[in-house]
Amino acid sequence: MTMLKLGRVRLVVMSVGVLAVAIVSWVSMVSRESNKGLESHDAPQPAAETRALQETHPANQDGETDLAQLLHPSPEPPFSTPGSHERTLLVGDRERSYVLHVPSNYDHEKSTPLVLVFHGRLGTGRLMEHMTGFSEIADSGFIVAYPDGIGRSWNAGHGVGLAESLGVDDVGFIAQLIDDLNHELHIDLRRIYAAGMSNGGMFAYRLACELKGRIAAAASVAGPLPPEIAGNCHAAGAISVLHIHGTADQIVPWNGGETTSGGKILSVDATIQQWASADNCSDSPTVTLNKGSVECQSYRNCAHETEVSLCRVEGGGHTWPGSKPSRLFQSMVGPTNQDVNATGMIWDFFSRHPLSLEK
Repeated sequence: MTMLKLGRVRLVVMSVGVLAVAIVSWVSMVSRESNKGLESHDAPQPAAETRALQETHPANQDGETDLAQLLHPSPEPPFSTPGSHERTLLVGDRERSYVLHVPSNYDHEKSTPLVLVFHGRLGTGRLMEHMTGFSEIADSGFIVAYPDGIGRSWNAGHGVGLAESLGVDDVGFIAQLIDDLNHELHIDLRRIYAAGMSNGGMFAYRLACELKGRIAAAASVAGPLPPEIAGNCHAAGAISVLHIHGTADQIVPWNGGETTSGGKILSVDATIQQWASADNCSDSPTVTLNKGSVECQSYRNCAHETEVSLCRVEGGGHTWPGSKPSRLFQSMVGPTNQDVNATGMIWDFFSRHPLSLEK
């Protein structure tokens, strides 16, 4: 009986922790939208996000939402249309969805970097767009895609989530998405990057390991390498990596082992050592940033001018530094550090690391 009770307690903790991450992401989206007023994106939202649907499909003069508009949305605009738009892609017999943000200064005559941003478990691409704010800085010269995982999860190889239990080929989906976007837009094939949080960060690492010669750099917030995937990374060639993690993360703990959902992960330190070894980095890491409670250390003497960097967020929780914090759920996910902005740090890191020609 005691073991049964403990099992139930653990299940409740797991469910609450994962749900809290999704709710915090949603709260962050609403807060960001409140600050921006009515300035926003025109694309229709996924049906599950009722609140977002109401925002993007305003009521008519009678105060009612136009049902015909919801049931028969406008055709997808041309790929080069500036702004954020929902798009779909048929992968095998499964329709996949994603949000695509094209900067206002996009020029088809010039090759443009592509940043792939992956939500955490129970998240969506749209929520990830609002939480991170990547689209807001994309006018500095890059395209952003926010794919949606099956069952709001990614097959990251850590043993948790609907996508993994169904054996969904998410790596194949992203490979096809890159090909499709490159066909429609002028993508800089030496500057394709992957970033994500938690389950999405783990999946970004999986892409870096398994899409050899396609991902120039990867960044993960609160998502270490799964042991099942780590063995594939040495064959991927030299790839620049940035990892950001809070020391007080209770959902995906710094010391690794298992997540609260039972997923298998390496420790943060082991993750960095794995990448430093794969990139043939020599010497010891040097401190590259010390701001408030955040310290970043980087291996820069690595093969083909790659870099492996770890940013330790002292006391940080299972959150995206610089995003809108939620006091209501802080007890579940931990504090959100405001000393740095993870989004800006990630793009700054990516912009310094094109794909090596030697790969």
